[in-house]
Amino acid sequence: MSLYLTLLFLLLVTEMAILFVLLMPLPHMVRKRIGYMYNNLKASSQMKTVLVVFSILVSSLFADSMKRGARPLPLDRNLVTPDMLATKAYHQRNIYISGFILYFGLCIPIVMGVIAKLVKYEDTLKIQSGVAERTAENDKTENLRVDKTLLAELKEKRASLLALQKQLDNKNAFIDKQLDKENGTKTASEKKNE
Repeated sequence: MSLYLTLLFLLLVTEMAILFVLLMPLPHMVRKRIGYMYNNLKASSQMKTVLVVFSILVSSLFADSMKRGARPLPLDRNLVTPDMLATKAYHQRNIYISGFILYFGLCIPIVMGVIAKLVKYEDTLKIQSGVAERTAENDKTENLRVDKTLLAELKEKRASLLALQKQLDNKNAFIDKQLDKENGTKTASEKKNE
C-alpha cells in the first residue's frame, strides 16, 4: 500500500511541477517546443494507454475513498477507536491526493490549449508585423521615388514659369516701345541713350 501511495504522491508532484512550468512566463520558443512535445505525446498511442490506465486507477481510488470516508463514526465516543479515526484520516488523505491528481489531469490539457492558442497568436502577430515592416519599407521607397519625381516636376514648372515671366516682360517692353513710337514719345531706353 505504501508503494501505491508513493506512486500516487509522485504523480501528484509531477503534475504540479508540469503545471508550474506551463504557467511560468516562458519565451515564445520554449512555449512552442513544449506545445510540440505535448502534441507528440498526445498523438502517441502508448501515452494514451498509460494515461487511461492511471486515470482509471486514480478514479477508482477516489470513488473507493469517498465511499469509505463517507461512513459515519459512531455517535458514542466510547465506541470510536483510534483505528477507526486513523482509517477515516487515511481515506480523507486518499480523497485529497486522488482528487487533486484528477483535477490537475484536467487542468494540464486546458492550459496546453491556451498555450497553443497563445503560440499561434504570437506567430501570426510576428508574421503580420514582418509584413507591415516590409510594406512600410516599400512605402518609404515608393514615397522617395514619388518625392523625387515631384521635385523634378517642380523644377520644370519653375523653369517654365521663369521663361513665361521673361516672355511677358519682353512683350510688355515691345508693346510699350510700339506705343511710344506711335505717340511720338521717347521710350525709356532712348532716354537712357541721350
